[in-house]
Amino acid sequence: MVSKDANGKCQIVPDSEQRETRVGNMFLRATIVLGVFLVADTLPIASCAQGAEQEVQYRQISLEDYRDKVAGGWVGQSIGVLWGQWTEFKWIGEMVPFDLEDWYQRKEPSEEFNQNAPSWQEDLDAYMDYHRTYNNDRQNWAKWTPDRMSDQDDLYVEFMFLHSIMKHGLDVTATEMAEDWLAYLRSDRVWGANQEAYQNFTAGIWPPRSGHPHNTIYLDAIDFQIESDLFGLINPGMPRISNAWCDKVGHMMNYGDGVYANGRCGHARRSVL
Repeated sequence: MVSKDANGKCQIVPDSEQRETRVGNMFLRATIVLGVFLVADTLPIASCAQGAEQEVQYRQISLEDYRDKVAGGWVGQSIGVLWGQWTEFKWIGEMVPFDLEDWYQRKEPSEEFNQNAPSWQEDLDAYMDYHRTYNNDRQNWAKWTPDRMSDQDDLYVEFMFLHSIMKHGLDVTATEMAEDWLAYLRSDRVWGANQEAYQNFTAGIWPPRSGHPHNTIYLDAIDFQIESDLFGLINPGMPRISNAWCDKVGHMMNYGDGVYANGRCGHARRSVL
């Protein structure tokens, strides 16, 4: 059960002794990313018994420190997405051939260049070779000053998860999350494993079957990897609870290593808190 001590610090008893508790104030506004982020009024921090006869040990964190760490983690992720969006898929399996010592974005190629480009669906290698020549020319990259947050699925799919948690509560099911996808996400705003999952949802194939190898070719894709940070941030110091969230949500679109490996991103977030 979550409780506060005399100093206002929050603590939780071991998982085996957890009981239901009311969690309030479940959001922290993150205006820099045009969204909200979950923050609990009572902050459960992992604790463990060192032995049957030993006193339970607790790790504690103040609400103020927790808010600061969540904000820093969320802003850091958002900045990383904003920086990396321009180089995504440009040098697959390669190092960027020049230094980007400032904020850069790729100049838009000419209409003629785009018209002559091979189709990536028909010949991905030819498509990559064609664009590599353009991308490798430093003259085709220009400095820019970001004026808004990135419109990337790395971010807004996590907003969807968070929306579902705030709408349905901490016992939200993966199927309820999937239904919210259909209600609020456009089908052309998700790709890869997420797109396959979306199509499965529309066909009545719900989690965890939606991420099963029988129903998707993208079971090992990185989709959940780029969306799992949230579950580490809302579970500071609680690896088992973070792991349970990742198992539930990750099987919406992934399976096997696509869940286990990608869930490590959430664990990493949880650990730094």
